Amino acid sequence: MGKKKYFRLIISMKLGQHYKSNSKKLKSVTIEQWAVVLKKCQEHVKLRTKQRTLFGAHSEKNLGEAPIHYYTSYAYEAIISGHWKWQDRFDLAIQMIRIINSRMSAEVEKVRTAKTEELKITYMDIESDLYMIGVNNHNFSDEESQKFIYQVEQVENAINGTPDLEFFWEGIKEGKKRAEIAELMDIKPKQLDKVKERFIRTVRNYNGFKNQNNEG
Repeated sequence: MGKKKYFRLIISMKLGQHYKSNSKKLKSVTIEQWAVVLKKCQEHVKLRTKQRTLFGAHSEKNLGEAPIHYYTSYAYEAIISGHWKWQDRFDLAIQMIRIINSRMSAEVEKVRTAKTEELKITYMDIESDLYMIGVNNHNFSDEESQKFIYQVEQVENAINGTPDLEFFWEGIKEGKKRAEIAELMDIKPKQLDKVKERFIRTVRNYNGFKNQNNEG
């Protein structure tokens, strides 16, 4: 994103409660310092969204623009407008990265909530029904809905921190088929089968998922 977009005049922006205190600090921030801060923010977004921008919470389709632009602009405007307080214990770059992280979490939760209402699964058969999870063809009872929400949470806890399994799961939730996910991951379908096997094994061995199924 060009510097002009970041430093555009924000005429109609609604100011937040921290506008005055932030403005005092921002007066001492030079153009050169802003350039460094924004570059750090962009690099942070790149790292956090690696392999997660084709679909899901951090995709351009969901955000309306490229994630680097969206999250960096959001943090910039949050500071300029005073909707977020620039806390004394953080430098500007760290403060904006914290804002970015918060917004990312909010987008993930928003998409997760929407998907929970759309996904089809009665009792999660993690093996035979895996590619059917994203099919919108359901009528949950309240009890089934609560169980499903819990199961999804446990799946995501189980694979947290494993990029290829997380990417595979996002594809499943989007309703994508075996060949489509393989293409997105730039691997062969047979290689994707290995990812699927590891996914199933990881989820089945996760205590939260095992305990819930035992209770059911």
